[in-house]
Amino acid sequence: DTFGTLKDSAFSIAFTDSMFTGSFGYAWADNPTSARYQPSPWYQKAQIVGLSAPVSTPIMINRNGTGDYVVEFPGVPVTSSTVNVAAYGSTNNSCKVLGWGSNTPGGPLALADRRVNVTVPCFDASGNPADSRYAITYMTNESIIP
Repeated sequence: DTFGTLKDSAFSIAFTDSMFTGSFGYAWADNPTSARYQPSPWYQKAQIVGLSAPVSTPIMINRNGTGDYVVEFPGVPVTSSTVNVAAYGSTNNSCKVLGWGSNTPGGPLALADRRVNVTVPCFDASGNPADSRYAITYMTNESIIP
Protein backbone atom coordinates (compact mmCIF):
# COMPACT_ATOMS: atom_id res chain seq x y z
CA ASP A 1 0.00 0.00 0.00
CA THR A 2 1.06 3.65 0.02
CA PHE A 3 2.59 3.20 3.51
CA GLY A 4 4.87 0.34 2.43
CA THR A 5 2.83 -2.44 4.02
CA LEU A 6 2.58 -5.64 1.97
CA LYS A 7 -0.85 -6.02 0.41
CA ASP A 8 -2.46 -8.28 -2.19
CA SER A 9 -3.34 -6.34 -5.32
CA ALA A 10 -3.89 -6.75 -9.04
CA PHE A 11 -0.92 -6.12 -11.31
CA SER A 12 0.31 -6.70 -14.83
CA ILE A 13 3.67 -7.91 -16.04
CA ALA A 14 5.41 -8.17 -19.40
CA PHE A 15 8.27 -10.60 -19.79
CA THR A 16 10.68 -11.35 -22.57
CA ASP A 17 14.03 -13.03 -22.69
CA SER A 18 17.14 -12.08 -24.62
CA MET A 19 15.67 -13.74 -27.72
CA PHE A 20 13.00 -11.03 -28.18
CA THR A 21 13.34 -9.95 -31.79
CA GLY A 22 10.48 -7.49 -32.15
CA SER A 23 10.16 -3.74 -32.17
CA PHE A 24 9.04 -1.84 -29.09
CA GLY A 25 8.29 1.46 -27.45
CA TYR A 26 8.00 2.63 -23.87
CA ALA A 27 7.26 5.83 -22.00
CA TRP A 28 7.00 7.15 -18.50
CA ALA A 29 3.94 9.43 -18.42
CA ASP A 30 4.85 11.66 -15.49
CA ASN A 31 2.90 14.87 -16.14
CA PRO A 32 -0.73 13.82 -15.61
CA THR A 33 -2.40 17.23 -16.06
CA SER A 34 -0.60 18.47 -19.19
CA ALA A 35 -2.74 18.64 -22.33
CA ARG A 36 0.10 17.38 -24.57
CA TYR A 37 3.74 16.69 -23.83
CA GLN A 38 6.80 14.66 -24.76
CA PRO A 39 8.05 12.47 -21.90
CA SER A 40 11.67 12.97 -20.89
CA PRO A 41 14.04 11.54 -23.51
CA TRP A 42 15.58 9.48 -20.69
CA TYR A 43 12.25 7.71 -20.13
CA GLN A 44 10.85 7.13 -23.61
CA LYS A 45 11.97 5.25 -26.69
CA ALA A 46 10.61 3.67 -29.85
CA GLN A 47 12.91 1.17 -31.54
CA ILE A 48 12.36 -0.75 -34.76
CA VAL A 49 14.50 -3.89 -34.62
CA GLY A 50 16.81 -4.05 -37.62
CA LEU A 51 17.38 -0.30 -37.68
CA SER A 52 20.55 1.02 -36.07
CA ALA A 53 18.97 3.96 -34.22
CA PRO A 54 15.73 4.55 -32.32
CA VAL A 55 12.83 6.26 -34.09
CA SER A 56 13.67 9.98 -34.09
CA THR A 57 10.08 11.21 -33.69
CA PRO A 58 9.23 11.44 -29.97
CA ILE A 59 6.44 9.57 -28.21
CA MET A 60 3.70 12.03 -27.23
CA ILE A 61 1.17 11.93 -24.38
CA ASN A 62 -2.21 13.64 -24.91
CA ARG A 63 -4.75 14.35 -22.16
CA ASN A 64 -8.32 14.70 -23.44
CA GLY A 65 -9.87 15.19 -19.99
CA THR A 66 -9.60 13.91 -16.44
CA GLY A 67 -7.96 10.47 -16.57
CA ASP A 68 -8.40 10.24 -20.37
CA TYR A 69 -5.10 9.83 -22.25
CA VAL A 70 -3.90 8.90 -25.72
CA VAL A 71 -0.27 7.88 -26.20
CA GLU A 72 1.19 8.31 -29.71
CA PHE A 73 3.87 5.74 -30.58
CA PRO A 74 5.74 6.71 -33.78
CA GLY A 75 7.17 4.24 -36.29
CA VAL A 76 5.70 1.06 -34.82
CA PRO A 77 3.10 -1.08 -36.63
CA VAL A 78 -0.41 -1.60 -35.30
CA THR A 79 -0.49 -5.34 -36.10
CA SER A 80 0.93 -8.24 -34.08
CA SER A 81 1.33 -6.07 -31.00
CA THR A 82 0.59 -5.94 -27.29
CA VAL A 83 0.40 -3.03 -24.86
CA ASN A 84 0.79 -2.89 -21.07
CA VAL A 85 0.19 0.05 -18.75
CA ALA A 86 0.54 0.47 -15.00
CA ALA A 87 -0.28 3.48 -12.81
CA TYR A 88 2.27 4.46 -10.20
CA GLY A 89 2.81 6.97 -7.46
CA SER A 90 1.41 7.62 -4.02
CA THR A 91 -2.25 7.25 -5.06
CA ASN A 92 -4.41 4.16 -5.38
CA ASN A 93 -5.10 4.94 -9.02
CA SER A 94 -5.24 2.33 -11.75
CA CYS A 95 -4.92 2.63 -15.50
CA LYS A 96 -5.80 0.24 -18.29
CA VAL A 97 -5.41 -0.09 -22.02
CA LEU A 98 -8.76 0.55 -23.67
CA GLY A 99 -7.45 -0.13 -27.18
CA TRP A 100 -5.00 0.92 -29.87
CA GLY A 101 -4.99 1.58 -33.57
CA SER A 102 -3.33 3.45 -36.38
CA ASN A 103 -3.95 7.17 -36.67
CA THR A 104 -2.60 7.27 -40.22
CA PRO A 105 -4.43 6.53 -43.47
CA GLY A 106 -4.41 2.99 -44.84
CA GLY A 107 -1.90 1.66 -47.31
CA PRO A 108 1.85 1.16 -47.17
CA LEU A 109 3.56 3.84 -45.12
CA ALA A 110 7.14 4.89 -44.59
CA LEU A 111 8.32 4.28 -41.02
CA ALA A 112 8.41 8.04 -40.39
CA ASP A 113 4.69 8.28 -41.23
CA ARG A 114 3.43 5.42 -39.07
CA ARG A 115 1.71 6.22 -35.76
CA VAL A 116 -0.15 4.06 -33.29
CA ASN A 117 -2.47 5.68 -30.76
CA VAL A 118 -3.06 3.86 -27.47
CA THR A 119 -6.09 4.93 -25.40
CA VAL A 120 -5.38 4.86 -21.66
CA PRO A 121 -8.11 5.66 -19.11
CA CYS A 122 -7.11 6.03 -15.43
CA PHE A 123 -9.32 5.76 -12.35
CA ASP A 124 -9.22 6.37 -8.61
CA ALA A 125 -9.96 3.62 -6.08
CA SER A 126 -13.72 4.31 -6.39
CA GLY A 127 -13.68 3.87 -10.18
CA ASN A 128 -13.98 7.57 -11.03
CA PRO A 129 -11.80 9.06 -13.79
CA ALA A 130 -8.58 10.39 -12.24
CA ASP A 131 -5.41 11.99 -13.53
CA SER A 132 -2.48 9.65 -12.94
CA ARG A 133 1.15 9.01 -13.73
CA TYR A 134 1.81 5.70 -15.49
CA ALA A 135 4.33 3.62 -17.38
CA ILE A 136 3.43 2.13 -20.75
CA THR A 137 5.11 -0.42 -23.03
CA TYR A 138 4.29 -1.35 -26.63
CA MET A 139 5.73 -4.53 -28.16
CA THR A 140 5.36 -6.05 -31.61
CA ASN A 141 6.97 -8.94 -33.45
CA GLU A 142 7.91 -6.73 -36.43
CA SER A 143 11.53 -6.29 -37.45
CA ILE A 144 13.07 -4.58 -40.47
CA ILE A 145 15.65 -6.39 -42.58
CA PRO A 146 18.09 -3.70 -43.75
